[in-house]
Amino acid sequence: MGDPDTLNDGPGVIEPGPQASDTDRLAAVPFVNASSLWSVEYLCESAWFAHAPFMFWLIGVHRPETFVELGTHAGFSLLAACQAVERHGTQTRCFAIDTWRGDEHAGYYGEDVYQALSGYHNRRFAAFSTLIRGSFDESVVSFPDGSIDLLHIDGRHFYGDIKHDFTTWAAKLSARAVVLLHDTNVREREFGVGRFLAEIRDEHPTFEFPHGHGLGVVALGEDVGEELKALASLPDDSSAAAMVRAAYARLGDMVEREWRLQEAGKERRADHRLLAERDVRIQYLETGQASQESTITDLQSTITDLQSRLRSLEPLALLPQARFQGFRHLVRHPSSAMPGMRALARSLLDRREVQASELFDAAWYRRC
Repeated sequence: MGDPDTLNDGPGVIEPGPQASDTDRLAAVPFVNASSLWSVEYLCESAWFAHAPFMFWLIGVHRPETFVELGTHAGFSLLAACQAVERHGTQTRCFAIDTWRGDEHAGYYGEDVYQALSGYHNRRFAAFSTLIRGSFDESVVSFPDGSIDLLHIDGRHFYGDIKHDFTTWAAKLSARAVVLLHDTNVREREFGVGRFLAEIRDEHPTFEFPHGHGLGVVALGEDVGEELKALASLPDDSSAAAMVRAAYARLGDMVEREWRLQEAGKERRADHRLLAERDVRIQYLETGQASQESTITDLQSTITDLQSRLRSLEPLALLPQARFQGFRHLVRHPSSAMPGMRALARSLLDRREVQASELFDAAWYRRC
């Protein structure tokens, strides 16, 4: 991961600097472990990319019995938590609550978002995780007081909304409760999560990651584990806190890069499919053109053959006419033939005249 003194992930991340003491370095170590380096199993577009490595660490050290998420959208944070529950082998029950219609901050969306999430979620994690379709206020009565060890609030982000959700669900939190507040570092569009987090800092130990739109970690319960107490107790301006933030910012950046590579791969595969379809279409058109050219050649050959046959019939059409002229001579000059020839000639003349006329007409029709 490189020298911790040089870890940086752009604006909003505090760079530790060369003056960090060995004690500060050691203090940062417990908050990053092997699970922080896991690859994310389910990647979808999300503002939560940057915090999946911390979620993996958090589930492992906190081992909540009940995890509730308020606001799930496409499900990235929920599925990251489910992946951690499965890999760490905790006995956690997970619940995701959302209307899956969207709001002013998440944007409004169609049924396809819920269908995509539920299809994957139910195949992989239905044994210990449940999607609850409804409002936060309607669903709160389904949970006993003091039952939730980990609560992630990521619904609508107006100040009044985040305060209302935190207050409404406070009675449901256990003595070990940790609360995650997403989007603490977003100021536009009247986001009020950062303002609310600043208000409760004096009442509860907190730790904030400024990267990835900001994530507030509130160690709310009195019996929170030692690791989380230690994290929430780090002085905000200490080198150890800066190193933890820088480490998770870098790890989160790797997750987002992995997603971008996945999307680029999808685009390449789509381009290849389009190229293959184009090649098939071109081959089809070329085959059709070749077939048409073959048909035209056959027709031209047939026309040539018919013209040749027509020319060979033309002499036969003239033969009856010549014979007709000979018989006409016999009729007009009976003295030149025997007496019986006149009647025979007239009979043949009449018949041949009819046949000649029919043959001539047929030849003319073919020629046309």
